[in-house]
Amino acid sequence: MSGSIEELNRKEFGAALKTLREKARINDARVSQEKLAELLDVSRITIVNTEKGQNVPKASFVEKAYHLFQSGELVMRYVLIQQDKKEVSHLAMKIQPHDYKLAIRVIQMIMRESFSQGDLHGVITNLFRLILWDIEEKGKTSRRKIQYLTQAFINYDPEHNGFLDLLDELYHISKKRKNFDAFLSITEAITQEIKLDDRRLSQLFYQEATAFYIKGQHDKAYRLSNRAIEAMAGVVYQHTAHIYHRHSLICMQLAFYDEALEHAKVCLEMAPKASELHKLVKQGMARMYYMNQNFDEAKELWDELFKTMGKNDIRKVHSLNDIIFMEIRLGHFDKADKLIDECDRLLQLAEKEEWSFFQAEKLLLFRNKVLYHAQKTGDFFHKDVSDMLGELKVSYLKDEFELTKNFVLDKAFLSAKM
Repeated sequence: MSGSIEELNRKEFGAALKTLREKARINDARVSQEKLAELLDVSRITIVNTEKGQNVPKASFVEKAYHLFQSGELVMRYVLIQQDKKEVSHLAMKIQPHDYKLAIRVIQMIMRESFSQGDLHGVITNLFRLILWDIEEKGKTSRRKIQYLTQAFINYDPEHNGFLDLLDELYHISKKRKNFDAFLSITEAITQEIKLDDRRLSQLFYQEATAFYIKGQHDKAYRLSNRAIEAMAGVVYQHTAHIYHRHSLICMQLAFYDEALEHAKVCLEMAPKASELHKLVKQGMARMYYMNQNFDEAKELWDELFKTMGKNDIRKVHSLNDIIFMEIRLGHFDKADKLIDECDRLLQLAEKEEWSFFQAEKLLLFRNKVLYHAQKTGDFFHKDVSDMLGELKVSYLKDEFELTKNFVLDKAFLSAKM
């Protein structure tokens, strides 16, 4: 019986393909089997056999046919005839950027079939794929999906490496969307349930630490980055330098400046001199000196950095905002004025490039402009100052908020006394 159903499904797929071909027109001309074979990069006999229901084509064939005919029906019929669900899953992944809803329907069909066959690994893998697409498309996913995924993982113990590869993909998508809720819900549920080698465990702790750092929960981030360092047990992995760099940044937010500098120096020794990480660490170290008001040391590092950066290198904005605030605090208004213009110019480029740090650096430049005016006029009670502090307070830039607040309070106190 199943054989006759499979044969019927193949014939219906073939008939659907033939109908689409016969209805199609290219430059007002009908599409022959030869022409379709050329368009799909297959032989004519493949088209003949497929239209007769005697052949199950590869996913790449159906992907090209889908784009040619814009037919979701053809894709759904393909799910019924392709026994290799990896092929179908691959097709869904190719379609997803073009038709999110169609790709979701395909994955749901695969999941139902996997569940009916007792293939729980297939169910878990494809459910994870749905969560990834939700985050990518909508920036969030449902709690029900996360709960089902974590329960299935814990109860049925799928192949860890494949699951962790998907978790790594979810981390990078979450970082791009700046929404780690799904990622953290999954990692917190499974961390105690699986045994990982030191490399994987340290990487997972590092990713969790980064997530909490970006969410502004720096105490949790600090604990996790310490666990990442402990998990490495002195072994150097590909991500080791990044772990020390992240820990340094977290310490900065918590005003643990000595610890931040210590870990930054370790990272600097590991990172290749020509790498982007090496430049980032130098920027961070300059910032640490600046935060401690060691302005000469900070200037020395900034000068070294800027010699390695081009005129339109938007990463200079990280340091420019620090330098502007420093010059304002020192009362060097002419220098601050020129640097504000340069920072404005680079931020315009950063916005066009959709730079991930654009919003944060835009807020810091706004802070600098407000403080520039307040310092020149002596008016630290202006509404712009309180508005600016309010925006900083609700951002993840806790160290900047504390630094700015203390500067404003000192100046306001002196102004009030006068």
